[in-house]
Amino acid sequence: LPSSSRLFMGPDVTYFPFKQQSDFYYLTGCMQPDAVLLLNGNDETFSTNLFLSRNTTHSIEEYERWFGPTICDREKICEIFSIDEVYPIDQLLTFRFPPSSILFYNAQFINDKTINKQNLVPFLKRFSSSIVCNQLTSFLHTLRSIKSLTEQNLIRQACELVSKAFVNTMKNCKKDTQNEYFIKARFQYECEILGDVSMAFYPVVAASGRSNVIHYQKNNQKINKDDLIMLDGGCLFKQYASDVTRLWPINGRFSPVQRQLYEILLTVQKHLLDYLNLGDNLVTREKLNSLADRYMIKYLREESIFPRAIEDYHAKNLIHVLCPTGVSHHLGT
Repeated sequence: LPSSSRLFMGPDVTYFPFKQQSDFYYLTGCMQPDAVLLLNGNDETFSTNLFLSRNTTHSIEEYERWFGPTICDREKICEIFSIDEVYPIDQLLTFRFPPSSILFYNAQFINDKTINKQNLVPFLKRFSSSIVCNQLTSFLHTLRSIKSLTEQNLIRQACELVSKAFVNTMKNCKKDTQNEYFIKARFQYECEILGDVSMAFYPVVAASGRSNVIHYQKNNQKINKDDLIMLDGGCLFKQYASDVTRLWPINGRFSPVQRQLYEILLTVQKHLLDYLNLGDNLVTREKLNSLADRYMIKYLREESIFPRAIEDYHAKNLIHVLCPTGVSHHLGT
């Protein structure tokens, strides 16, 4: 399992902020770029092996002068990250396995990263007839879907932080705010001023009909005085993310039609929260989406937005056109 690589903002200048590969971080807690985690086991034994990139162009002193302190002591690395063995990355090619070994690997990691060209691709060729692709992610995501108490607390904190950022962003958006980029910049500021926090992902700030573009990211178009603003954003706190979408009128007042639709969505959301608070241990995203469909159809009929005579089957198809993403997804690193 490879870690992420650093990306330069330009030739030989500073890097973009580093975001560790989520599965790698989940298993190691390590923020080292260009590393590889190898989980090696059979019915009788199991070991964790971390392969770290070495700085070959600078001395340690010179490297730390440019980029800050780094950990070089193998025993300390093993202790900090609960790893059995640590090796230089170039030893991945000579790591020994029984002839009958099967490699579980995710093919999405095969790209143009230097670490892959120099180490991973040659390593994979050793298992050309015994690679099981893509099941690794499936196994890991099943594990990651069950959160420890520590993870739950980190996600709650990330949600509390993004709530503050949203409220402060709304408070500082005036009715004469003229462009989406102001709201994007304000949201980033409100996230980062909270402390060791950054945006979890590049936000969507969309006015008017642009909010129908699910991953709209221009965030630079004009805001008209009667527009609704949609902000989809999250905070990253200790590598755990929140993800929230909210909608508000830039001038502080909903039009009658805007309020009608907003109240329908808000009522549906409250019903779903009431259901979650019942403590159903078997709740699933599918259940939530199905419940949301039923409530949406009910209220859209009552408000005569959907014809009262429309069949449930056709109404549900329309809901999926209007809301193709569903009402929730997993959170984590």
